[in-house]
Amino acid sequence: MPNLQELCLANNQISNLHPTKEKEDYADFFPELTLLDLSGCKLTSWENEISQAFQKLPRLKTLILDHNDIPFSTTIDTNDINITDSFFSKLEVLQIASNAISEWSFIDFLNMKIPTLKSLRFRNNPLTQNMGSRESRAIIIARLEHLNYLNASPISEKERVESERMYVRNIARELLLLSNSNTNDSDCNKDSKEEEKKTYLKNHPRFGTLVKKHSEAMSGIQSSNSNSSSSTNLSSDAVNITLRSMASSSCTIPPITKRLPSSLKINRLKSLCQRLFQVEVELQTLHLHQKGEASLPMELEDDENTLGYYGVTDNSEILVNEIDVDFERKQKEKERQEFEKRFREQGESGNLIKGIQERDRMAYATAAAAGTKS
Repeated sequence: MPNLQELCLANNQISNLHPTKEKEDYADFFPELTLLDLSGCKLTSWENEISQAFQKLPRLKTLILDHNDIPFSTTIDTNDINITDSFFSKLEVLQIASNAISEWSFIDFLNMKIPTLKSLRFRNNPLTQNMGSRESRAIIIARLEHLNYLNASPISEKERVESERMYVRNIARELLLLSNSNTNDSDCNKDSKEEEKKTYLKNHPRFGTLVKKHSEAMSGIQSSNSNSSSSTNLSSDAVNITLRSMASSSCTIPPITKRLPSSLKINRLKSLCQRLFQVEVELQTLHLHQKGEASLPMELEDDENTLGYYGVTDNSEILVNEIDVDFERKQKEKERQEFEKRFREQGESGNLIKGIQERDRMAYATAAAAGTKS
């Protein structure tokens, strides 16, 4: 089938994906294939069943592998990446939701081996099942530099910048904690610590590139690092934050600087802001602004996440906004009216279609009756 462009084999129990003869290649059988759907086929190996069988398909753009049991355990070595023209050279869309992937090395593998990848569907894998959706999304975006869509949702330039900077801050913070732990260790322990840092960085191959790209996002951590020789682990885990009220009822209150632990959850921070600015917790929206950065403030939208999760560093500023209840009510009323209008229009269209169908039915019945009489 040399002209076949789309092949769907979903929900089949396929025991062998390799060509029958050793020298045969699927690229010879399907030179024009652009879409391959193998979802629900009980596949259990990326290397043996997916990579070896289909990597040379010259025009394959979409590969669907949802609802299988595919794991991934290959260790990525950034010094041993060999990108060849024959390895999924045209692949742009990969759907691999509901599988058994539990290692971040798979995401790094996609970034290094398949730079053409633009869209990834990755829900319901063990790797992210214990993470919040926003956290896992941010990490995947940061680790896949060419991705434009994740789980069918577009990635804006603003989201990419925020995700990459959050990733840089979190990794840098972990490195800082490694450096500050037991600073009076022996030379042997220091060597061991250096090896531990190298291993940690090996598991984050994009970190160096992102540090250069977002050097301003590292300033707070670098500043902390330069003054950390006499600090304890607890103090190096705290950050100086400026809280500024933007609410009409308390915007005249001067900004307040607090030293807070990175482990502080956003809901606890909101309680603190209520005491400082008399803005009810339920009406607060908090936004992080990094001084010296040109990007828009980032909303701290998940109350259960921490300051460290959002990459809050020394000298960050958190803006306390108050929800306009009247505006929200008017918006909801406007949405309700628009919904009712669309519902009425759909009803009128439905009645019109029913009228046309009834007219056609009666015309057909009349014509049939005339034919019978004749």
